Amino acid sequence: FVLTADGVIATNYHLIRGASAIIIKFHDGRVFDKADVLDFNSKKDLALIKITASSLKPVVLGDSDRITIGQRVVTIGNPMGLESSIADGLISAVRMLDNKIKVFQISVPLSQGSSGGPLFDLNGEVVGITTMAYVGGQDLNFAMPVSYLKRMLIGTPYAARQNFMPAYATDKQAVSPALLPEKKYILYSVRPHDTLFGLSRKFSTSVSEIQALNKLKTPVIYVKHRIKIPQSD
Repeated sequence: FVLTADGVIATNYHLIRGASAIIIKFHDGRVFDKADVLDFNSKKDLALIKITASSLKPVVLGDSDRITIGQRVVTIGNPMGLESSIADGLISAVRMLDNKIKVFQISVPLSQGSSGGPLFDLNGEVVGITTMAYVGGQDLNFAMPVSYLKRMLIGTPYAARQNFMPAYATDKQAVSPALLPEKKYILYSVRPHDTLFGLSRKFSTSVSEIQALNKLKTPVIYVKHRIKIPQSD
């Protein structure tokens, strides 16, 4: 789903993992066959990609920290290739995976092709990203909270365009890396041919988190410089 008018798009990481090409097709028939991967987080199964476009209509990101059990939600996806299908259901539970990642258990029907879709509250704001289903279960489906997606945007030019504030900021504070909660990290000495994208894959983190932790204004890193690599709790 579209995050900015100029073509930043959110999806699931598993949909682009190992891909040699990414093709974006819109409901109006437009097709974009060139897309760059801006960032991804394999543990949370999220990815940001970018196409060259203009005048797209972005979604509004809501506050997933205020989700309540029993709240009604709606998703749009392409289950089994049936494009632009709308389905609704409830937030059944808030679960914690073994790797301390929070997920929403939802009763919204999902099928192959639903992955990466927006999960809306009844205000039309995205509160989650439909991600996975429990094989063999009946409507035991799961979505990632949109707060994880916001973390990937913090410290990038796209955060301001989304006009959101993280839960740990006040309405008078600007979004900046300094507002991120303290994270554990290791010091890494940059080697020849290292890139932030490659390091994010190697250490199962995201480019935006490395940039925020090191207060990097650009994705450029230099050989022999020591940078902080965030580590999961």
